[in-house]
Amino acid sequence: MKKNFRNFSLILIFFSLLFSGALEGQERTQDEKDLINTVEQFLFAAGNYNLDAMAKMMTEHANVGIARLKDGNTSIATMTFQQYVEMQKTEPCDPTLNR
Repeated sequence: MKKNFRNFSLILIFFSLLFSGALEGQERTQDEKDLINTVEQFLFAAGNYNLDAMAKMMTEHANVGIARLKDGNTSIATMTFQQYVEMQKTEPCDPTLNR
């Protein structure tokens, strides 16, 4: 479980470095500022496993891809975000519940 949080932390650090340094010395347009704000809000919601906040940011046709490696076997699944939310209601995999 610690490995999952470490990987997520590394992703957050990567995105923060990307967004803070990508346009260093350049003036950002309003569209770029809006995009950065949206990504930061989404990552915050995802990091806190706030499905309701994430759902508000999704379009009707948003898809989720899930790739798992367990005991040397790989499984890949795709579904709509709404299907993912419904699945979480019956089979929660919220990492914050395992503390």
